[in-house]
Amino acid sequence: MHTVARNVLAVGISGCMVLGGAAFLGGCSSTTGASTEQAATTVEDTRPCIGTEADGSLDVIITNGLGADVTALSVKASTDEAYPVSMIASGVSYAAGEEDHLYYAPASTDTSVTYDLSLTLADGTVDTFEAVPLAQVASMTFLTDADTGVAYVDYEATDGTSASTKDAAVAKKQAADAAAAQAQADAEAQAAAESQAAADAQAEADAEAEQAAQAAKSKSSSGSSSSSSSGSKSTGSSSSGSSSSGSSSSAPSQSEDQCAPDVVLK
Repeated sequence: MHTVARNVLAVGISGCMVLGGAAFLGGCSSTTGASTEQAATTVEDTRPCIGTEADGSLDVIITNGLGADVTALSVKASTDEAYPVSMIASGVSYAAGEEDHLYYAPASTDTSVTYDLSLTLADGTVDTFEAVPLAQVASMTFLTDADTGVAYVDYEATDGTSASTKDAAVAKKQAADAAAAQAQADAEAQAAAESQAAADAQAEADAEAEQAAQAAKSKSSSGSSSSSSSGSKSTGSSSSGSSSSGSSSSAPSQSEDQCAPDVVLK
């Protein structure tokens, strides 16, 4: 940062001279019939500078209305992806309420190009100011909206009109918040659907397992009943066989007794 000195012409009709922002009256006189006096005087601009003044560079008066010191400031065209290195040297800060010159040399001479500015505060917070038509700005103030927290600039254009990036910044944040909320709702709905599908699949698997167990149990009971019935039938058959065999054995004996000829004893 450095002090800038500029030369201007002061009209000495009333005898005023501007020096360092203070007005001193009197001291000048004019003779009858003399033409208006013009004297070269100096206005000393003591505002610090961010960046380097050069041919083709933009000179914008910037005011820090963020309520905190700024430790880094970078500028890029809105179409660029990354910010370059900070224009504020390490260890130097752009104090809260401070008014500085911002010298920026754009890559394009197109005055309709917009620029984004990234400011890092002393606490590490990064505020981004987007779509600023820097080539059309004479002075601007960095601000944040108390209700939404968005960063924006109020500026005075080189044609004397005033404008702000607040409405655009708020609209962009609202759209981003709505998109984020929708994405969260979609993610939650997807997770719920997947959880329900998993629960349904588990319930179906449990039902199938239960059915299989019941079928196996029924089959086992049926097999036991068949074996018991078959055993009973076999035992009955054996008993009948034995009875028949016994009857067959005794029959001949009875037959012999009945058929034997009478023995006559003489």
